[in-house]
Amino acid sequence: MATNINLTEEAKEIEKRIPTPEHRLAKGLFQPFNDTNSGSRKLLANVHREHAVPLLNPEVALITTGYENEFGRYSSSFIEAKSDYLVISKIAKFSKLQAYNYIVILLDMENNMLDFVERVSYKHITEAYGFDFNNCYLDSLEKGVMIYKGDVVKKSTSFDSYNNRIDGVNLLTMYLSSDDTMEDGIEMSKSAAKKFEFPLYKKIPIMINDNDILLNLYGDNNTYKTIPDIGENVKDGLVCAIRRHIKEESLFTQSYNRLRDIMMSDEKITTEGEVVDLNIYCNNPERLKSSFYYNQLKYYYDENIRFCTEIVNVVENTIGENKNLKMTYLLQKLYYTCKDVLAGKPYIKEKQFSNIIMEIIVREIKGIEQGDKFADRYGGKGVVPKIIDDELMPKLDTGETIEVVYNQATVVNRNNAGQLFETELNFISSYIVNFIRTGVLDFNESFSLIYKFVKLVNEEQAEYMFDTIMSLEDEDRDLYIQSLCEDNGILLSLRPISDSVTIDDIAKIYKEFPWINQRTLTVPIEDSNGNIRYIEARRKVVAGRKYIYRLKQYAEEKFSVTSLSATNLRNENTRSKANKLYKGLFTKTPIRFGGMESGNLSHLGMETVIVNLMLYSTSPHGRRLTEQLLTGDPFNIDIKLDENSKNRSVEIFNTLFKTMGLALSFEKVYKDIRKPLFRRHPLINYNRMFRKPIRYIPEEERATYDNDKEFLKYRKEGVPFGFRRPLFRRHPLINYGKNKDKE
Repeated sequence: MATNINLTEEAKEIEKRIPTPEHRLAKGLFQPFNDTNSGSRKLLANVHREHAVPLLNPEVALITTGYENEFGRYSSSFIEAKSDYLVISKIAKFSKLQAYNYIVILLDMENNMLDFVERVSYKHITEAYGFDFNNCYLDSLEKGVMIYKGDVVKKSTSFDSYNNRIDGVNLLTMYLSSDDTMEDGIEMSKSAAKKFEFPLYKKIPIMINDNDILLNLYGDNNTYKTIPDIGENVKDGLVCAIRRHIKEESLFTQSYNRLRDIMMSDEKITTEGEVVDLNIYCNNPERLKSSFYYNQLKYYYDENIRFCTEIVNVVENTIGENKNLKMTYLLQKLYYTCKDVLAGKPYIKEKQFSNIIMEIIVREIKGIEQGDKFADRYGGKGVVPKIIDDELMPKLDTGETIEVVYNQATVVNRNNAGQLFETELNFISSYIVNFIRTGVLDFNESFSLIYKFVKLVNEEQAEYMFDTIMSLEDEDRDLYIQSLCEDNGILLSLRPISDSVTIDDIAKIYKEFPWINQRTLTVPIEDSNGNIRYIEARRKVVAGRKYIYRLKQYAEEKFSVTSLSATNLRNENTRSKANKLYKGLFTKTPIRFGGMESGNLSHLGMETVIVNLMLYSTSPHGRRLTEQLLTGDPFNIDIKLDENSKNRSVEIFNTLFKTMGLALSFEKVYKDIRKPLFRRHPLINYNRMFRKPIRYIPEEERATYDNDKEFLKYRKEGVPFGFRRPLFRRHPLINYGKNKDKE
């Protein structure tokens, strides 16, 4: 049934329901100048946002959208009081470190319930990723103090003192064409790399069996100490080492001096960083008491018993005084867990164990290295190919050192021009601030320049800023100007679409500030004697700050090494988990070689590529062929996989399918190579080979060809007037060998 639908009118009606363009966005609200970026880059920027890691010292972006804080309030790392609470007690996890890790028992005054909040310095998320907590508020609490509804109880370091959400840093950026910025390479200075430090939290589980001995790596002749204590750094990359008890070798391996030295057969737990937490799970407490090897572990086990006892006592005493009190679900869970610990209930982790599991959390500060990744807010991801000393980076005539160098073609074919607008606006604002720094302007003149600039970009913000600054005292106004000078820019809040700018807006700003020009750039060059000197570049540049995140993909995580590619029981290349269990520095899983890896190694010679392909081959016989490559004639390399080089994965697959009456087979089909019928030379005019020249026949001349036999033949076959049929067109899938005479 046909209906008359006016799609244009329907779209207009739907559009009326959306008060602002920003209501169409979700995570796109993080991206300034959203309407200037392509859809694919918007999606990529949203993924980058999820992969950003919390930095140690992040900054507020010079250009924000105003929605960052709203997203931050719903973050699990931002915890506000949902009611009015009374602090009942503070229970420390470690008695010698009262202010390090503790539980705060709270009384919900509105709902008459007991609750708690845990004070920890970190939050482990997954793998080695996590973040630091800012616990200044919790540390200020004492017994009997009130916590009021809406107070920020604790938050991650991704929030500043004003609760602004901060994830990246503002880096002085310029666009330049060089070899190091090709293929998404982004040059970075050492000072900029320092700003990208972030914490890694490694949760290391260590299973200690009945016949295992912890070595005395951290003690001396008077103290048997097997692991670093809370707050201590890991020494020489060894958290601990475990030696298996063998009765026949005990006189040698268990002498007091030998227990301080590492042996080849010992199991080593390796990592770097500072121990921030430690948990002991023990199903055999008597074992802790019977051996001096476990004295340090017994101390932490006893501390856990004390911790659980105090929690149970505080909860029971508080509820005993007020029978109407109830516990929240999380407090009930904590309370009954502590009861199970005190009752001696066995721990079960995946499966019940007979002795001890020790869980150590190590915090490592990770700096940026070559191969690490970071991204801006416009889907522009890059890799660090080189970290350059500050004195070898380009410099502006203001004395500022360029921190990041992008390729000048980074926007081409990507359509993410928003990064250029951010850099351009921050360049203009820094130019204004540098002029104010000279001290030749008073407050009114300085504020007039700032107001004029902000009004050209966002008139609503300019009016709000004017009313706010004019209501301040003279001293506070001076502090405002001073803060802009420290930030080296003017903070702008631009809604993603409504307050976006165009190139015409940028041109208008330059017209209003004709004294703002491109900066002179000096670059380092190396002379014939190897000395570095700076020369002035012939072209001036625009260099401004851009907000950049660090991504969690770091080069060390992707690094893999293997020596002889050990095989498992199925004669396949084995996969090692030693690195994930912190029993090895690097993963030893064989690397899968594909087209990119082969292409990258081809400059070393194809012999190197062939060696790697055979080393990692799934054919045991194919791996043995590597010997011919290493012992044969180096000038005649022709090693091929023969018929005996069977794929072990296929053999395992066929063994499984044999029970189903199925099998997977491969058939080699050799190609029949034939020469083409005719090879055309690009410089020969083959039109002369026809009996008549090829040309278009006008309508008025066609009647003269009515009696022409050749013309009538082509017209009968449906060939257009004036065009001749080609001699023969071969189909690529048809074998014409048998019909060669007919052709």
